[in-house]
This record gives sequence, C-alpha cells and structure tokens, in this order.
Amino acid sequence: LCPDVIIYSAAVSACEKGGQWQRALILVADMPRQEVRPNVITYSAAASACEKGGQWEKALHLLGLMAQSDVESDIVSFCAAISACGRSGEWMQALRVFNMLMQSRMALNTIACNSVISALESGAEWLKALQVFTGMSCDKVEVDTITRNAAISTCEKAGEWDTALQLFGEALESNVKLDVLTCNPVIGACEKVGKWEAVLQLLNVMAQHAAEMDTITCIAALSACQKG
Repeated sequence: LCPDVIIYSAAVSACEKGGQWQRALILVADMPRQEVRPNVITYSAAASACEKGGQWEKALHLLGLMAQSDVESDIVSFCAAISACGRSGEWMQALRVFNMLMQSRMALNTIACNSVISALESGAEWLKALQVFTGMSCDKVEVDTITRNAAISTCEKAGEWDTALQLFGEALESNVKLDVLTCNPVIGACEKVGKWEAVLQLLNVMAQHAAEMDTITCIAALSACQKG
C-alpha cells in the first residue's frame, strides 16, 4: 500500500491527538521523499501537535512551509500557532501571527481571539488585549466567558483596576454566569490598590449571583480590608 496524503494526514492527526509532536514533524518531513504533497489538513494537524507540545517556533515554521508550498493556511493552523506562542509567553509572536490572520481576510473566530488575548495577558499588554476584545464586536465574533476572563485578568496583571471593573460590569449586563475565574481577577485588581469598598461590593455581587468563593477570593478580600 503506497502512502498518500490521506494516509499521511490521518497519521499526523493521530500523533497530534497522542501528543507526539516529534513524530508528526517526522511524517511531514518524510512526505516529499515519498512524492506526497502535504495539504492544509496535514499542516494544520502538525501545527496543532506543536501547539500542544509548546513548540511555538516549529508551529511558526509550519506556517512558513505552507506559504512556500502554496498551501493556503486555514483558521486551525493560525489558531494553533497563536496558541503555541501564547503558551510559551511569546506574546509578540502571537500578535504577529494574529495580524497575519487579519490581513489574510479569513473570518476570525472566538478561538483565535481568545488565544491572542491570553497571550497578551502573559505580557500584561492590556491595551492591545482590549483592542482585540473590542474589535470582536466589530467583526461579529462571539465573545464568550473565556474571552472576558482573559481580558479582565490582563487588566489585573497590568494594574488597571478601573478597566477590570468596567469589563466586569459589562459581563454582568450580558447575564453571563459568574465564577471565580471572572471575579477573582477583578477583586485582585482592586485589592492591589486598596479599593476595599469595591472589593466588598464585588463580594456582595458574587453572593447575589450564587458564585462560589475560593481561598484566593477570601485572601484578596481580607488583604484589601487590611490595606483600607
């Protein structure tokens, strides 16, 4: 049985699911020797394998190979590269790939936006994160809980407590289900600047919405009150 692109793509996909990024790249490299041309499915699966393995440079290399081979990148390959960069703390590279995605005029999706916002969170680049966040509405991309949580957390890490509160207020207006991932960053941001009254109001909101508190919530609230 001579291997073809379907067999290779299935094998690369199996490696991706099994967390075997090295094997996925070996298979991609072997394809030209077997006179088999990788397609977008092959490359996307390999990029996803690299993303899961935290191999951001190799994920970017695959994007470059796709361009050299005249294989049009898809949203999966872009998302994998952005996420790989974000997981490694390479927010500048993640933003560069995101800008490439936008320039391609390919339709943005929530996963791509969430990935770049999370990457910007690691660098406390709150202004850039907010630009992506606000741009999602203009591009008619759905904003989900992960999006809001990442944007709020970015503001907390940058010390932008008032912006974090604003985003939290927008979340309330959207009737999203509150949890500690949404509330703790806002409480933490207010605690850092001694806004104990705001912290108490946030605790009250959590109680009203039956949102469970954890140890981080309680410690931050106590610290805020001590500072006040």
